[in-house]
Amino acid sequence: MILVDKTNMKKVPRETEEKIEFSLLEYTYSQFNVAAISSVFCAIVIFAGLYHSTPKIYLYTWFIIFLIISISRIITVQIFERYKSPKTNSPIWRNIFTIGAFLGGLGWGLMAFILFPHTGPLQQTLCILVLAGVTAGSITTLSALPTAAIGYIFISIMPMIIQLQFFRESIYNFFDFTLAAYLIFLSILSLRVHRMIKSVIFLRFENDALLSGLASVNDLLENLATHDSLTQLANSRLFQINLSNAIKRAKRDKKILAVLFFDIDKFKNVNDHYGHNIGNELLIKVSQRLIKTLRSSDPIARLGGDEFVILIEEFQDIENITKVAEKICQNISEEPFEINSFKINTSLSLGISIYPNDGSDVEILIKKADEAMYYAKQHGGNSIHFCTSEFNLTSQS
Repeated sequence: MILVDKTNMKKVPRETEEKIEFSLLEYTYSQFNVAAISSVFCAIVIFAGLYHSTPKIYLYTWFIIFLIISISRIITVQIFERYKSPKTNSPIWRNIFTIGAFLGGLGWGLMAFILFPHTGPLQQTLCILVLAGVTAGSITTLSALPTAAIGYIFISIMPMIIQLQFFRESIYNFFDFTLAAYLIFLSILSLRVHRMIKSVIFLRFENDALLSGLASVNDLLENLATHDSLTQLANSRLFQINLSNAIKRAKRDKKILAVLFFDIDKFKNVNDHYGHNIGNELLIKVSQRLIKTLRSSDPIARLGGDEFVILIEEFQDIENITKVAEKICQNISEEPFEINSFKINTSLSLGISIYPNDGSDVEILIKKADEAMYYAKQHGGNSIHFCTSEFNLTSQS
């Protein structure tokens, strides 16, 4: 289901709308502690200002009711803050907060009936001014949930508007009219602030989605720049970087490393006989079998066509690297590859260059291994050939 964000007329997916609603709820709850402290402070101001001019029974009754409501709301907020999560049932907690806001408004509304008729004009003016300030402050803390904001404002001010109707003096009529206009103004303002807050949250999600998308695109571009799109192996560029770093390590630690260059024997015949799609599947399956054969620390790359190259470090001697090469050739040739309904047998021609015997830079080592591979292929294929003259032998797989 797609919703429309009326603040900017963009279609908003249901999942995003739910996240926005939860963020609005989270924002409202997070603002409550400051609002509660301010509200209680204002109640204390009323209590102190009316203490000597109002019957204590009325004053204490109102103040105790106000504190009970405030403490109940604070406890509710603390429960939400402790257990909230993206899976929190937003409608239930929104309704709980809205009810709490109505009760909070009732605490101030009761002031009009319990305190206002039993105190002097100066104290009545104080009540009206504090009420105006409290409801104005609620705009920033409650407008994320407009129902809660408008309900709080209405229940706080409307009793005072009604109470002022019972006073005949013109000053009370002025206060009555002013509060009525003020109530309408705050209600409209709370809706506008709600739209602003929702727009900000929506833009935050939109920006997060954009940044996430850019990160994904960057990852994709980096992957395309360093990996073969068919087999997902490293490409020539990444292999040369890995080999360059390996040469530096080998030079520093005075060790040797090997570059194994091979291609698939008679691969052209596979393409000609079965088609290029089957040929591509064969390349993928060869890559998968290579990954299972080698250590995870041995970089494998597809250079293009049916040519692959492998970097082997941390081997003891030439005999050890010979065994690795023989294992590679054996695992590729010992079982046919099943592609669709075809069983395809294949083998490898593999050439090996050794650092530092055959060269000390990336291009030379790859070139020497390539030349050794062609030597193996020219002598019938399905074989291994070292570039180094002292290791120049051909092993039948």
